[in-house]
Amino acid sequence: MEGKTCVKARLCVCALAVAFGVAEGVFMLVLALVAWHWGTGLQFVEHVGSVLHGYTATPVGSVVGLGYGFVEGAVFGVVVGVVYNVVSCCCCRKKTEA
Repeated sequence: MEGKTCVKARLCVCALAVAFGVAEGVFMLVLALVAWHWGTGLQFVEHVGSVLHGYTATPVGSVVGLGYGFVEGAVFGVVVGVVYNVVSCCCCRKKTEA
């Protein structure tokens, strides 16, 4: 199959990092506010708060959770994006060599 090239579908690592960061940050914000207002998930917020300093089921703690969530989600997004791009590049190269 000469002349055929493998189309590399690469992910934009920065965009993926921002998307994951916003998603996890908003999740942690909403979770802390729900725990503060209704008490649902309070034990989970307290458990996570034992690891993340300042994350509590209060309005201020929810904003702290937003920051932590954004950072954690962004790091996870970078890792996922880089791994996907490396794996898709290696798999594409093997298909073109065959």
